[in-house]
Amino acid sequence: MGFYSLDGESLITYLERLGNLVAGVDCSRYYPSMSAFTGALHLWEPCLDPFVNRSLQLDEVSDLPAESAYTRLANELKLFQRERNGGICSLRKLRSPYYALLEQTPFPRLFSLDLHFRGFSQSPNSARFRAVLDRFDLSEGVLVRYTIDFVHEDSLWQPSLVRLGEGVSRVSRILRNALSTSCQDEAELAVIILSRLPGITVQQLIRGRLGPLWRQGKPMASPFLEILSEVEGTLLLHLPLDGIFTDLKDDCNLDPMANLYRNTLSEESSLTMEKMAQNLGYRVLKERRVALWSPKGVARCAHQLAKKSPHLIIMGQISTQGVSRWPVTGSNSPRKN
Repeated sequence: MGFYSLDGESLITYLERLGNLVAGVDCSRYYPSMSAFTGALHLWEPCLDPFVNRSLQLDEVSDLPAESAYTRLANELKLFQRERNGGICSLRKLRSPYYALLEQTPFPRLFSLDLHFRGFSQSPNSARFRAVLDRFDLSEGVLVRYTIDFVHEDSLWQPSLVRLGEGVSRVSRILRNALSTSCQDEAELAVIILSRLPGITVQQLIRGRLGPLWRQGKPMASPFLEILSEVEGTLLLHLPLDGIFTDLKDDCNLDPMANLYRNTLSEESSLTMEKMAQNLGYRVLKERRVALWSPKGVARCAHQLAKKSPHLIIMGQISTQGVSRWPVTGSNSPRKN
C-alpha cells in the first residue's frame, strides 16, 4: 500500500475531471453516497483555502483520495467548531469560505452504521431490519457500502413486550462490532460470518464500491488500456457490485474482472463454502459498472468498451443497461421490501 500527493495545477485538473465524471453518474443506494463524495471533491479545491488545500493525498492502488484525506476533513471540522465555540478561532478561519462550506457540505465518513426497522416478521418473536454500513476499505483504497437485510429473532420482539426504540438500540449494539469485523471483504464471506450470530438470518447482502479510478499512465488490463490511451485525460471509474440473494437458482458472475470467492480457494475449502451456501440457501451475483469521462466526449470510448466487454454496464454521459439484477438509478430495492 502506497500513497502520493497532488498539488498545484495537477490537483486542480484532477479534481475538475473527476468532478465532471461523477456528475454524470446516478448510482443506486447500494453504493456509497455519490453526493457526499462530490461534496468532498469540492471541499478539497485549492481555491477555497490555498493554505489548507495545498495538496491532496491519493491512494496508489485506487488512484482516489486516500483515507487520510477524509480524516483531515473530519478533523478540520471538529477543530474549527471547538475553536469557534471556545472563542479562540482565528480571523483567517472565520473569514475562509472553506470552513463555512465544511459545516454545510456532507462528505464521506470513514465508518457509519444506520439501522432501519422494517417491520415484524411472520415468524414469532422476530423482526426485520436493514443495516447500511459505510466504510473505507484500506486494502483497496476505496469507499464501500454494505446493505444487509436480515431477520432478528429474540424474545425482545414478543408483541406484548416490544419497546421499539430500546429494541433497535439493542440490535445496533450487537451488530456494530459484528459488522465492523465481518464486512471487510466479499459479500459472500460477510454473510457466512454474520450467519454465525445467534438469532440473525441474513436475507440479502450487497456490497457496492466506489473505485478504483483508471487513467492514462496507470497499469490496467486490455481492452481498457487501448481505449483510455486514445484520448488524453480520459477517466474510467469502476463501480463493482457483489451480493448474495436467496431467490437465485445459480451463482451468476457478470463481472469480467472478478471471480466468485469460492473459485479462488483450494478444492477442499471451495467445497466447504459450497455446502455453507446450500445450507444458508443463498447464491452469489456479481456485476461491474463503469463510468467514463473524456475531454472529447465518451461516445466512441463507450461503444468500443461495450463491444469488447458486453457484460459491463456503462454509466455516465452514455449508458448501456446490459444484463443487470440491480437498478441503475436510486430505486428502492432489487427485491421485494
